[in-house]
Amino acid sequence: MTGINPITLRAWERRYGLIQPVRTESGHRLYSKRDVERIQQIITLCDQGVALAKVASLLDSPTTPPLVSSPHTPSVLKDVPLDGLLSSAVEQIDDIELERFYRTALDWLAPQTILIDWLYPAAERLAQLRQQSSLDELRYHWLASQLQHLTLDWLSKLPMQPGAQTVVIGTLVPDRDTLATHRLAIEIKLAGLAPRIFAQPTSLETLLTAQQHWHGKALVLIAKSKLPTSIFDPYTQALAAMDTPIILIGSKDNQRNLPPSVQFLTQELPPVEHARHILQAVRH
Repeated sequence: MTGINPITLRAWERRYGLIQPVRTESGHRLYSKRDVERIQQIITLCDQGVALAKVASLLDSPTTPPLVSSPHTPSVLKDVPLDGLLSSAVEQIDDIELERFYRTALDWLAPQTILIDWLYPAAERLAQLRQQSSLDELRYHWLASQLQHLTLDWLSKLPMQPGAQTVVIGTLVPDRDTLATHRLAIEIKLAGLAPRIFAQPTSLETLLTAQQHWHGKALVLIAKSKLPTSIFDPYTQALAAMDTPIILIGSKDNQRNLPPSVQFLTQELPPVEHARHILQAVRH
């Protein structure tokens, strides 16, 4: 009826006290119409990115706040100065201010929502400004470094789904920026796969070795810069012999010289679409 499995419902009941169904004499739970409506409200708030620890306080308020500016941000945040805190941290390039923003946001939002809806968009805006001044260049590299740390921390703490299949992700040299790799890893994890990522740009040879060592079900290469035309030549036979999908995400300039065994996805697609394609390739 609700689409939520019984284990999750029991966790919402025991751990968070979000629902309190009546019990029969034999111990079976009976969910009333009001319980079902409450479960739907919980689903809606979770989809907006609200942390489960905060859902109860919103449900028990006189009225559950409607959505406002973002499909992931509850209107209660209109009274929380997240925009100001983040802007201040970036403007000053201040680790402590960024920590303050993150801790404040965690009071209401799930970590992945903070990353996807707040921090990565801020980095993307800085990426567009970085050529205008050396200070904006510094701000971008500082925030990118902080984001990589926060992303790896989140990836390590989110429980792996049983039987999750490994996907190896790496940024190919000569690219120097690995932010797209970390951003994609979030969507890969949310899709139920197990990302193994390289924090630094890596050679194709190293990524192929990692694919074999970790028994990856897919190898994802990210290359926003134009690759040397001969980069795949020494590995053509090895790539053709692989029985797992190899996907390159990057600029269209790199599509022309790909061997037939390598699939191409344009970098213009959003990360969630990249992850959806990768999931389909793994399950094919």
